[in-house]
Amino acid sequence: MVKIDFHNPEFVERYMKKNGMLFKAMKEEIARLLNDITLDGKRVLEVGCGTGYLCFEIANMFPEAEILGTDLSEAFISHADRIKERENFDNVQFKTADALNLPYDDNSFDFVFSFFTAHWVDDPVEYLREMERVLKPDGILIAGDTRYRFILSFIPGFKTAFRLKKAKDITMQAGIREHKFTSGFWYWRVDNLPVQ
Repeated sequence: MVKIDFHNPEFVERYMKKNGMLFKAMKEEIARLLNDITLDGKRVLEVGCGTGYLCFEIANMFPEAEILGTDLSEAFISHADRIKERENFDNVQFKTADALNLPYDDNSFDFVFSFFTAHWVDDPVEYLREMERVLKPDGILIAGDTRYRFILSFIPGFKTAFRLKKAKDITMQAGIREHKFTSGFWYWRVDNLPVQ
C-alpha cells in the first residue's frame, strides 16, 4: 500500500503540483453541476476540502454564499487559509475536522459536497450519512470520488479507491435520500441534484 502523509506541508505542495489538471477538471465539473442553481445567501459545506480549490471556485460563482471547508489535515487547511488571505475571500472559512464527526448541528447547510474523500475515510457509509445529517431537508448533496482504475494512473499501487460496484453499495447502505448514482470515465458521483 502507498503511504501518504497528508499532514506534511511538503506533501501538500507536491500534491498541488501533480494534480493541477485534475483540479481544473473538477472546477469545470462543479461549475457545470451548479449552472442552474443559486447558492447566494446559502450555507455551503465542503467535506475533505484539501487546499480549498473548490471552495474558492464556488466563492467566485456565488459571492454572497457562506462557504465552509473542512479537512482532517492541518497542513491542507493551513495552505487553504494562506490562499484565502492572499486572495481576500471573505465568504470562505476553513476548519480542521473529521468527516465522520462533523462539528455542525443537524440540518445546518443548504449545500454539502465532497470530492476525492470517500476512499480516504475509515467508514465511507458513515461519511455519507454524516454529510446528509448536516444537510437541510431540502438541501443539495453531491459526493463523488475517482474511479479505481483512473486513480491508479496517478498513484501506482494505490488500493483504497472503490470499484463502481462498491461505490454503489456504499451509497445504498448509507440510505441517502432521493439520490442518483452517476459514473463517467474518471469519477463516480451520488447526488440529489434536480434533473438537468
